[in-house]
Amino acid sequence: MGNKSLLVIKLYLTGEQGAADHYKQSVVQKLEMMRCSDTGKPIGIFTCKCGFIFSRRGPDLSATDKERIGKIREYGSIWRNKARQYLNQGLSYRQIAKLLGVDVGTVIKHSRFDDEGNHKKLEKDRNVHASHKRQETRIRPRKVAKDRIDWIHRDQELSLLVARKCKEMLQLEDSKPIRVRFTTVAKKIGMLSLLENQKDKLPMTIAVMNEYIETTEQFQIRRIKWAARKQRGTHP
Repeated sequence: MGNKSLLVIKLYLTGEQGAADHYKQSVVQKLEMMRCSDTGKPIGIFTCKCGFIFSRRGPDLSATDKERIGKIREYGSIWRNKARQYLNQGLSYRQIAKLLGVDVGTVIKHSRFDDEGNHKKLEKDRNVHASHKRQETRIRPRKVAKDRIDWIHRDQELSLLVARKCKEMLQLEDSKPIRVRFTTVAKKIGMLSLLENQKDKLPMTIAVMNEYIETTEQFQIRRIKWAARKQRGTHP
């Protein structure tokens, strides 16, 4: 790039890389010029009639500079149609990227747009191709437990555990009484979530729990008796 105001650009375009029939032919007729705000160097924006647009920073210092593409701004409809054609043929994203001379991410990105450049959803049947599965979000199948829970046995164990904990709370004399309630007992044995969510599968445990649960009045009476014993310094 040099000459009038140091801006001379050889009108050259690689075409739509690997897709257009005018690939690596000097066919560009439209050129826009600007200067880099950071370096002050000239920047040419090249537009092909097929929609491919790229830019590069000058000046050109050698004959090979005319083949250099700095930044691709738009691939154009021919490139997108070619990519879509390969997709419909069942080629993997990696294979298409190699054929079109781009990276895999570029192929994936542009496969999400239709002819007008509008975003579209990827076809659900893309996952029939094994090579595509690595590029798409996989829905992991729900794991099935090898050993099913024996709820009858679990219910028996928990009912004994609940009974022991309730008796312990009722017989404790060294510290201030705690009301025997469902959530309190369940938390103390570390089974709150299980007991809340699986009540229908633990009938024996829930029945034992209900036998020991205190009403407000029952707890108040027990607390008064405990306080009286503490005052006398005696135990029952």
